[in-house]
Amino acid sequence: MADIVSVYMNTPPIARTVATAVFLCSVGVYTGMLSAAPFIFHYSFLFKWPPALYRLVTSFLLTGPNLGVLFDTYFIFTYLSQLETSNSKFQRKEDLIWYLMFVTAVIVWICSTAMTVPGNEEDHPCTAAGPSFAYLKGPVRSVGMPLNAFFTEGYLLLQALLIALCYTATQDQRGTNAHFYVITIPAQLMPWCLLLVQLLFPGGWVNMKVGLTGIVAAHLHDFLTRIYPEFGNGRNLIPTPGFISWIMSTPRVQNTVYGQSVQPTSNGGRSGPLPDSWRSKGPGRRLG
Repeated sequence: MADIVSVYMNTPPIARTVATAVFLCSVGVYTGMLSAAPFIFHYSFLFKWPPALYRLVTSFLLTGPNLGVLFDTYFIFTYLSQLETSNSKFQRKEDLIWYLMFVTAVIVWICSTAMTVPGNEEDHPCTAAGPSFAYLKGPVRSVGMPLNAFFTEGYLLLQALLIALCYTATQDQRGTNAHFYVITIPAQLMPWCLLLVQLLFPGGWVNMKVGLTGIVAAHLHDFLTRIYPEFGNGRNLIPTPGFISWIMSTPRVQNTVYGQSVQPTSNGGRSGPLPDSWRSKGPGRRLG
């Protein structure tokens, strides 16, 4: 058991955390232990009171059903691991966290679909793939933009994030080959193959349109951080915010096989509850 925990804890931390959350949430929903309602994104939920801000995160944590739970989790972990360990754009952990925040924000903005459901959801069923949407009862206000309503009907956004990670990871692999199931293709074509294979599954057209938003988000990040600075003689237009670097530099707790260890703060080699003035040496006095 200790060996399994050691192997798990030695994997890249961001990829490990995201993949674990995706797997556990998906298993919980498809086995009936969790409700699918908190994982469905719709723009109108952000305007209710209290605003359902958690959906900005949970909508990226639910995979497709059946084998999609395994395959989507595997691809999320694989591409995140590549970005975290071997991609020159993300030399620091905070750079990858900022990338995830930016890409998911763009995907949410594009996928803010206009939807009006008069009456009950059972009378007007949704066509998106995934768990049942029958919990959406009553009138739902149309708040999306016409372009987004025309472009995508996405409510589960993990496919868009997966395609975005694949697109970013393969940009540095141009000139190499990758294996897609049983065929060998140029590495940069991998995200487009993942998009096309969605058409083979139920709800594939919707998932394909949602996946295209991931390519748009990933390419926009690449343009603002690499293409424009290198070829336009500009600067990085979306640098990593300082508060993310501050958060990443403060933790002193490390997970180990045998528990957690706390690193003492660097204070000139001194530690303990006594103030510095008490640690200094005085001239000394004879007692008695």
